[in-house]
Amino acid sequence: MQYMRKKRLIFCVLSALLLVGLYSYYYIRWSYLWAKEQERPAYTIAQHDDDTLRVVMIGDSWAVLHHEHHFDDYFESLLQRMVDTPVRMMSKGRGGEVSRGVYRLMFESEGFGTKPVLCAGADYCIISAGINDAQFNLGVTQYIHHMCLIFDFLLGNHICPVVMELPDVDVWRILKDKSAKMLFVRFLQSTMSGSGLYDYAEYREALRQLINEKAYRNKILYVPMKGWHGDTFKIDDTVFWEDHAHLNNRGYERLDSCIAVAIASNWKK
Repeated sequence: MQYMRKKRLIFCVLSALLLVGLYSYYYIRWSYLWAKEQERPAYTIAQHDDDTLRVVMIGDSWAVLHHEHHFDDYFESLLQRMVDTPVRMMSKGRGGEVSRGVYRLMFESEGFGTKPVLCAGADYCIISAGINDAQFNLGVTQYIHHMCLIFDFLLGNHICPVVMELPDVDVWRILKDKSAKMLFVRFLQSTMSGSGLYDYAEYREALRQLINEKAYRNKILYVPMKGWHGDTFKIDDTVFWEDHAHLNNRGYERLDSCIAVAIASNWKK
């Protein structure tokens, strides 16, 4: 009996060591996912000297679809009526991109790079980032780090950042066809990055705290969901596609109207 207990104890210890070893191995292997990008040497964006108000939108699929669904033109006409001055709007991004990638693309000219859009001149830059950070459980620490890099670059070029509050994207609907192995991997990664599993609330709170810090207070336009979506963070079927992750045309109309009001008010000041 004593021999059997000792044998079970040795087995448990060895199993625990194996699990710790495997966890450590995958932590090292996956650590690049939540690694922090180093600040890149900034380039200068020439300031325009005409009366045209220039707005750009960069980021993930929300920026891509804004362009593809011709809402750049819609936003131009909408904001132009509010400010009574010519408006130019351009959107560019890459679907599925996270905040680190959004920052990287600001320094690239080819492919999905947004440097040409920025260098065309901008007074305001709408940033769509964070939805995929939460979906991939990368953690608020790296998210806020990269948002700071984006803010600092824009403010250094006298461009006002415009950020949107994140909705509670229905990740489970997106992952419904994924294997149990993939779901388990996502869970493990969330423990490694120190983030809640698909916890959009912690990203919202971290962003709110960031823009209320002294360095960014009164320098960034914050667009809350309440202004265009209502009092709930839960996805509204009337303004999102069936995937509960992307805006439909009605959603873009409401979001653009809210952003336009914020920019017009700030511009007139």
